[in-house]
Amino acid sequence: AQANYLLIMDSDGQSDPREILKFWDARKGGDIVAGFRIKRKDFLYRKFFSDFAKFVYRLFFNVNLKDPSFAFTLIKKKVYRSLLNFKPSMPDGFFWEYNARALNKGYKISEIGILHKKRKHGNTKIFYIYQLPKIAIINLLGLIKIKIDLMRKS
Repeated sequence: AQANYLLIMDSDGQSDPREILKFWDARKGGDIVAGFRIKRKDFLYRKFFSDFAKFVYRLFFNVNLKDPSFAFTLIKKKVYRSLLNFKPSMPDGFFWEYNARALNKGYKISEIGILHKKRKHGNTKIFYIYQLPKIAIINLLGLIKIKIDLMRKS
């Protein structure tokens, strides 16, 4: 990439592209500017799952982000280049891992609130309620792998 920043935004229509400018305005506040969902518009079971995962995440990594799974973020080039060398342990939770690895390397993450909208079209492709037990186990195992990997590198 030629630019000094990488912007990542989910394409499900729940975030407004006009909010990109908020990230640009906040870019000097950290190496990563992470969005967090204000008034999250997801099913209750998804919010519950995320809150439980966030509790475990904080225990494992001592990370106090408001919404570590949200895929709306602005990352400095030096940061994303330094974090290219890992195979994701949480395929359905990439940003959980990315943020933990970034903080472990000493990068600063600032946060900004982003309005979150209800989906107008389509449904989630991965978080159906009947799949949550399997996803929870996969993600818990992924968090354990990440924790072990980061402990080895420390």
